Amino acid sequence: MYHWFSLSKIYLFSLVYKKYYFLSLKFVSISSVFDSLTYLQTSSILIIIAYFIYQTKKSNFQTDDRPIKPEIKEHQTTEELYRQTVENSPNPIFSVNKQGKIKIWNVACQQNYHYHQEIIGQSWKILLADESLSPLESILTQVFQEQKSFSGVEITYRGADQTKHFAISRLYPLFDSHQQVSQCVIANTHITERKQAELERDKLLGQEQAEKIKIEKILERISDGFFAVNRQWKITYLNSQAEPLLGKDNEELIDKNLWEAYPEAVNTLFYHKYHQALNTDKTVDFEAFYPPFNCWYEVHAYPDEDGLSVYFREITERKQSQIALKENEQFLQTIYDNTQYGIFIIDVLENGTFEYVELNPIHEQLTGISTAEIQGKTPAQILPPEIAQAVEQNYRRCVETETIITYEEFLPFRGQDLWWLTSLAPLKNDTGRIVQIIGTATNITALKQAETRFQNLAANIPGAIFRYILHSDGSDSVIYMSPGCYKLWEIEAREVEHNTEILWKLVHPDDLPGMQQSVLLSAQTLEPWSYEWRIIMPSGIHKYVQSAGKPEQQTNGDVIWDTMIIEVTALKQAEKRLQNLAANLPGVIYRYVLSADDSDAVTYMSPGSRTLWEIESSEIEQDVKVLWELIHPEDLSRMQESLQVSAETLEPWTYEWRITTPSGDQKWLQTLAKPEKQPNGDVIWEGLILDISDRKRAEMALRESEERYRLLAENMSDLVCIHNAEGQYLYVSPSCQLLLGYDDKELIGEDPYTFFHPEDRSRILQTSHLAALSGDPIPMTYRMRKKSGDYIWLETLTTPILNIRGQVVRLQTTSRDVTDRVQVEQQLRHDALHDSLTGLPNRDLLISRIELALQRLKRYQDFQFAILFLDLDRFKVINDSLGHLVGDELLISVAQTLQGLIRPVDLVARFGGDEFVILLEEIDNINEAILIAKRMITKLQSPFILNQQEVFITPSIGIVYGSSDYHQAIDLLRDADTAMYRAKAKGGERYEIFDPSMYLQALKRLHLENDLRQALDREEFILYYQPIISIETGKITGMEALIRWQHPQNGLIPPSEFIPVAEETGLIVPMGMWVLKTACSQMKTWHQHFPNTQNLKISVNLSARQLREPTLIEQINQALTEIDFPPQLLTLELTESMLLDDIENIMTLLSNIRSHSIQLSLDDFGTGYSSLSYLQRLPLNTLKIDQSFVNCIGEQGENSAIIDIIMTLATKLNLEVIAEGIETRTQFEYLKNIGCPFAQGYLIAKPLTVEALTALFQDAWQYSAT
Repeated sequence: MYHWFSLSKIYLFSLVYKKYYFLSLKFVSISSVFDSLTYLQTSSILIIIAYFIYQTKKSNFQTDDRPIKPEIKEHQTTEELYRQTVENSPNPIFSVNKQGKIKIWNVACQQNYHYHQEIIGQSWKILLADESLSPLESILTQVFQEQKSFSGVEITYRGADQTKHFAISRLYPLFDSHQQVSQCVIANTHITERKQAELERDKLLGQEQAEKIKIEKILERISDGFFAVNRQWKITYLNSQAEPLLGKDNEELIDKNLWEAYPEAVNTLFYHKYHQALNTDKTVDFEAFYPPFNCWYEVHAYPDEDGLSVYFREITERKQSQIALKENEQFLQTIYDNTQYGIFIIDVLENGTFEYVELNPIHEQLTGISTAEIQGKTPAQILPPEIAQAVEQNYRRCVETETIITYEEFLPFRGQDLWWLTSLAPLKNDTGRIVQIIGTATNITALKQAETRFQNLAANIPGAIFRYILHSDGSDSVIYMSPGCYKLWEIEAREVEHNTEILWKLVHPDDLPGMQQSVLLSAQTLEPWSYEWRIIMPSGIHKYVQSAGKPEQQTNGDVIWDTMIIEVTALKQAEKRLQNLAANLPGVIYRYVLSADDSDAVTYMSPGSRTLWEIESSEIEQDVKVLWELIHPEDLSRMQESLQVSAETLEPWTYEWRITTPSGDQKWLQTLAKPEKQPNGDVIWEGLILDISDRKRAEMALRESEERYRLLAENMSDLVCIHNAEGQYLYVSPSCQLLLGYDDKELIGEDPYTFFHPEDRSRILQTSHLAALSGDPIPMTYRMRKKSGDYIWLETLTTPILNIRGQVVRLQTTSRDVTDRVQVEQQLRHDALHDSLTGLPNRDLLISRIELALQRLKRYQDFQFAILFLDLDRFKVINDSLGHLVGDELLISVAQTLQGLIRPVDLVARFGGDEFVILLEEIDNINEAILIAKRMITKLQSPFILNQQEVFITPSIGIVYGSSDYHQAIDLLRDADTAMYRAKAKGGERYEIFDPSMYLQALKRLHLENDLRQALDREEFILYYQPIISIETGKITGMEALIRWQHPQNGLIPPSEFIPVAEETGLIVPMGMWVLKTACSQMKTWHQHFPNTQNLKISVNLSARQLREPTLIEQINQALTEIDFPPQLLTLELTESMLLDDIENIMTLLSNIRSHSIQLSLDDFGTGYSSLSYLQRLPLNTLKIDQSFVNCIGEQGENSAIIDIIMTLATKLNLEVIAEGIETRTQFEYLKNIGCPFAQGYLIAKPLTVEALTALFQDAWQYSAT
């Protein structure tokens, strides 16, 4: 953008060979221009100035014969000088007067908008698109009436060719000699490509909801965001700096698929660059804009064998900011000699080489190289070879493009490594040849370093940083607010800087007084300000925020805080949840500290203490002794010993003890706490204490009950035995004869372990025998050998018998026969893990086995496995046509076949319906899985004899190779299922190996299906109509209705993408009926408005899914009745593939349709597999010759034998013929010559909108082959 402020006359002078030359020019105020101009614009002005100076110098010492341009005279008007200045500008600049007439129109305007000088004097409204007209008229009025300037105005222009051009423009007044606004100057910077990209992105991308910002650190030593993904795109790591940049925290992203977490990034530059890095195994560096965050990022992606490591930072400020130039530079001195920019002049020789001519003093100072050193030399003579080559490439680019170019370059001079911002402008002689390049160079090394520091700071600060001033008069203001302002308050930073009151209004009313008081207190004491309060955002969302700021008093009495504010809503919510949890838990949560000097304290006790001890938690926190005093004297020393052991071993502390409350109640308590040793030697336990009095009373009651039970055991039918501590039988009840076949005397003195099943002995010893000796017996079930040698299942409870000292002296066992129950349980367990129809393992057992395989894969380096996901093609057709019993028999046969093709170590499971999953373990490579898949395909191709008939079936198989990148079985099954669907999509009877792109395609298809389900309700479908003509007359005889989907974000979607999805989901049924109703209704409208269309027919495609609808005929008849449309003018088009299944029922259905006078047409004839015997029985009216046959017609009519056959066949069957897909005159003439009556195709007319076809009817259009 060019800027034009109030003019002041200054003089540019140049000292050349001790002689002064004065050029009277009008320039803008330095302070106003260089603050706002971009470097490119400033460079352009400097180049023009340098050119004037250089030409002036040459005019006094010129030796060639080229004409010298006349000097600029002082009496030249501002308009004339400005016109000359802007004429060479690379940006489109023009001006208009008060009447809106164009006065100045530079070359760049001609090139961009394609209007030449004839536009001067015309109204500038012819340039504007409708949407820009009204706003621009208002702005123009303010420029002339209020002498205002406007920058950053977005204008949409319409060129002479009606093409839209987008620009960011500045409008400013141009004054005449009386300081009156004579014209408004409009300087434009084109953003057409960017704007078009933004518009396209706006369609595709939604706005990402702001996520929580992690608040652990304000700044970190690593300034870049970093994350890592594996080769399946799962995020494996991200640092804290990445979280605010990615808009999500660690827990949301770890182990998530990158593209699932950010679906809006799919098919963006990020997506393609990351894939490029992984696919090529080479580092990729790039910068890209991410619309959901409205940010630019600099990205470095490094691939390795595990995946991709990505370093990135936000560079929005660098992208959007213009390079600031120093203020108040002395401009009254000779600009050429004293400008802050280095200027250099290069001759462009006719042989294409470049020679340096001159450097200005500042350039000599910056580089340490004088004009004398470089004059007449090429870049290769003064620069290192590789740098000289890059420099010459830029010079050559300037010459070839004939435009000003600006770029950053790194050049070493006199041992200094410096960054330069260079601008080159080509200069032509009178013949139009570029003879010189004028360049400007700025040392931006410090700027690059400062820019990097600033961007690092801005990109890595959570929350918002701002500078707040409380003035001595009580007023306040915010003089700086960081970009994080919007995420925190939903208010742009510039709005807060303009009006501080906005933030005060967002403070919760209950918190406002306290917050204001805290600010005043900090101002008075100059102590750091820290406060926590609630805000209510414009959207109504409530947040907790926390501040930390340091005040500094100024000499004028003002107090300035440099402050940071972060959101702590999540922290406050967590605190509240913890308080609620502590208040509602049974028992208490506590923190107990045992210091190194043996003193102790409770630093936290939850409110439940009053229920447990009848003591408030605050009293316990003041003095822990109140708890020790309540402990039963017999338990106190043992409890202290157990606590000391936990402190020394750092093992969890678990203990049960008795207390007597102040009211006299006795209770049993139990604690479970985990110790943690501190650096100072203290040990801290955090744990839980529960009241277990009820449990203890129950245990005592149980022991008493066991004593009574022992007395009853002798009279029970169950087996009751007494054993010594080693287990030998001392007593066996008479029931052993009935249960085991032994007389009770045969067992006395025997070791029971000799009768136990070998597999159960160790378990019985540990779980029952030893547990009973330690006083903690539990019932158990095991196998015991009968005298006959058979085993029965017994359920036994072992109880210790104690002496008066509490020592175990005997063991008593009570056993009962539970064989029947165990067998039922085993059968239930088997049924729970196996398919009831095929007997194969079911989904649960399969997933369990895959999880074990994943664990083995991670544990053993040489272990490998694969998953085969198998689906039977066209099983539903067999099931529906032959019946479910035959379908079940087929599934059983397939299951048996698959089991016969695998090894014992492998597993075949029925996943559901006609889906089977095969787990192949201990394989060497993927080729083994492929070989087994091929065997299965081959084996299943053989016919199955079911119900005395042959049944043919084919499988589609998806293969996934086991990988440590997988963490769950469900992920493997998902990817195998995706690969299987890819095989099915390719025609079935094949296998496909999963690759990550399949998942993305499946995800895309899922989105398409979801959108498709709403498309009808949203009225997103439209119909196009392709005319069908009489070849003989060229007149339209009918048309075919063709559906299109106008997606609100993705634009027009062709039927090839959404019709298969509609078929699979069943949406094709309501969609097809909508097409029929809409097409017939539109055709009736044409009939009513155009008498010559009364007999035109409308053709509508019928899907295979619709044929299976039991109420299809009723739906069609109802639609025709509602519309009052003649059925004889409706043609339903079918394809040959629809006739393959259940042909007899289909012929009955079609005959019924024909009985209602509806016409039937066979589409794409010759491409399917229909039998001629069926064809002559079908109630058809028309055959349509497929485009693939029409395309075979050569220039001489060759390759047309099939068409001849179809014509003969149609004649014999008394059918009409329509040739579709005609694209050339040769095809049309051939079909006409062989007597084909009707034609359809792009040669005649492409599919048309309602409006376009209506226009044809209005013009009584007919096709002419001439």
